Amino acid sequence: GDASRLEIDNDGQMDWGNGSTVSITNKGTMGYGIGDNVGITNTAGNQIVSAYSSYLHVLNEGTMTDVYGQLIDYQDGGTGTVTNSYGLVITGDFNKGTVRNFAIHSASNADSYLEGNLGIGLEAPQQKVHISGAMRLEPQVTEPTIGALGDLYVNTDGKLYFHDGIAWKEVQLVP
Repeated sequence: GDASRLEIDNDGQMDWGNGSTVSITNKGTMGYGIGDNVGITNTAGNQIVSAYSSYLHVLNEGTMTDVYGQLIDYQDGGTGTVTNSYGLVITGDFNKGTVRNFAIHSASNADSYLEGNLGIGLEAPQQKVHISGAMRLEPQVTEPTIGALGDLYVNTDGKLYFHDGIAWKEVQLVP
């Protein structure tokens, strides 16, 4: 059942439809300010098929300009100080699955966009993609049909190929 249900039904023009708003104002010392705290408990011997702390379902039969699954917007008042800023934090041991373990999983064929640098295995990346450790390119049986300058792939023969903007070229390693 629904502990609380908010419903907005618009048949005309609406600038904002906001299901719920939580405002926390601190004028002293606060250990934690939590706007939305969801706890889901499954007791021993029982089963929950799927557990969601948040679920967004969008049914569009018209026109939408922007749809955000989760929008995180930091409003800087100009005088505050933030020591550490995290847009999304996933804590705890998420490796509890018996088949799959993903902290972030997209089953969408949509592209992903990151403005800043991406660090894999390190916290202070110096380039757009900065990897600490080995990187693996999954071997391909045939060369990709589409390539652009700078693309790389590994063939199942173990050879590395680079696209020079015109064609795939085998990378010759100097001993």
